[in-house]
Amino acid sequence: FPSHDRGACIVPLAKVASSVVPPLSIVFWRVFLASIIFIPIAYKNKEKITIKKIKQLAPLSVILSINFTAAITSVKFIPTSLTPIIYATTPLVTYAITQIRNKKTEFKSKYILGMIVGFAGLVIATLQNIRVEDDIFKTSFGVLLVFTGVICFSIYGIKSKDYQEE
Repeated sequence: FPSHDRGACIVPLAKVASSVVPPLSIVFWRVFLASIIFIPIAYKNKEKITIKKIKQLAPLSVILSINFTAAITSVKFIPTSLTPIIYATTPLVTYAITQIRNKKTEFKSKYILGMIVGFAGLVIATLQNIRVEDDIFKTSFGVLLVFTGVICFSIYGIKSKDYQEE
């Protein structure tokens, strides 16, 4: 499960933790603990873990790790309130990637309008969270990291759905 879905306290905790522990260490321990929890569940459900499945899922794991790393690293460069605001663009990014990837996917115009209105609200909220005294390059890099995480999370969600359908 993505760390940004677990509540409003995750980003401030990540900011404090990343000042003490390197972001890749946080990602490692998060993935390690999730593996300890989910491997027995997969075994209990009689999921066959084959080399073919591992090779198929390895790129997906790398994409998800980039998402975690980008999100955790970004809090060093931007206000903590900005990360969840930018992550809220995930539905819009997922829709765009799906449209580029598969022209047959259709969404109703009210969904598109809702995403545009939501995105406009995010832009307004984001601009309110950027302080004038902030270093524009540092802030831009942090925002770029978060968007990298959003794109990776969207790709992860799309590919996971594809694998579940197989």
